[in-house]
Amino acid sequence: MFQNRRRILIPLFLLLLAAVCVYIYYAFYQPLTLELQSKKRELQSEEKLIEALESQMGKTPSKPVIATNNLQQRLPVKPMTDQLLLDFEKIELLSNSTITEMNFTDGEVKEEANLLEDAKKEETNTANNSQADEQTTDQEKKKVQGEADTTAVPEVLPAGIEKISAQLTVESDSYAEMETFLAELEQQIRILNIEQLTFDGPEELDKLEGTDEPLVYDVTVAAYYMPELLSLMQDVPKVDTPNPAKKEDPFVKIND
Repeated sequence: MFQNRRRILIPLFLLLLAAVCVYIYYAFYQPLTLELQSKKRELQSEEKLIEALESQMGKTPSKPVIATNNLQQRLPVKPMTDQLLLDFEKIELLSNSTITEMNFTDGEVKEEANLLEDAKKEETNTANNSQADEQTTDQEKKKVQGEADTTAVPEVLPAGIEKISAQLTVESDSYAEMETFLAELEQQIRILNIEQLTFDGPEELDKLEGTDEPLVYDVTVAAYYMPELLSLMQDVPKVDTPNPAKKEDPFVKIND
């Protein structure tokens, strides 16, 4: 009887052991194996992504791309005379003044060495002229000396910068409006420099009689630009020009 029980228990034990092994395989080993395979696939995908990013970074330029639109509103890469004309027109309206004449001159800035050489030549010529003219009176000598002392120093700017000058003849009803015109010039976004201002005040007789004569003055304004930066031409600010009036005859006037 013991042998019969033994024959029954051994197969049951083996069957139970096999069931435990199967349970352990499906409950623990197989999930771990699947998770490990999933992690390997993720690792391979990450490695491929890193390789793609590295290759893309190698193709792109190392220098950062900077938009220069705002900077070129102050210092453009071309003269932008059209924008200057519009700015002058706005300043006319704000200051209640009228620009009766306008001339533009464009020129490169001389290098400092050339300017110094020109200054030395001018001093040498002045000295020679002073020594040659021995019959000049003391008053004339003082006048020549004063003019030599007040000679304007040539403007020296960084290399690559050029300037365009505008000679304006302006009429304003009063001195206050002339001040407004000049102040508006200096407050523009673009870098402008008032190089020269000349005007004649009203005569004493006009002041006493109270006649209102317009104040006429000449202003020389300099604007600067950098034409060597051709790579930034695509960032040049757009000129907001008004729409055309579409007049067949520009001199037609409407009578009231």
